[in-house]
Amino acid sequence: MSQFSYQALSPEAIAEALSGVPGWAVEGNKLVRTWTFESYPQGPDWAVRVGEFAEALNHHPDILIGYCRVTVSTTTHDAGNQISEMDFELARRLNAVG
Repeated sequence: MSQFSYQALSPEAIAEALSGVPGWAVEGNKLVRTWTFESYPQGPDWAVRVGEFAEALNHHPDILIGYCRVTVSTTTHDAGNQISEMDFELARRLNAVG
């Protein structure tokens, strides 16, 4: 079982946690970041890595692959589609490698 909470965070807690995940922004009820790449194949390769991190955490984001970019958006379905600590943990893990 995960050590991170699936409970929705307050707007104040979200604002505070956002400072710890550079590149991420809140869009509606999701935490979102876009990575850009020099070539198209790098995007799908990154998306596979995102999937591996998500599976390890058992917290699965939406992944949009575009031309030379990948957008990851995450929300916690078990928290009524709100942002939780799980979303920030996934963001921290992805920032650590990408």
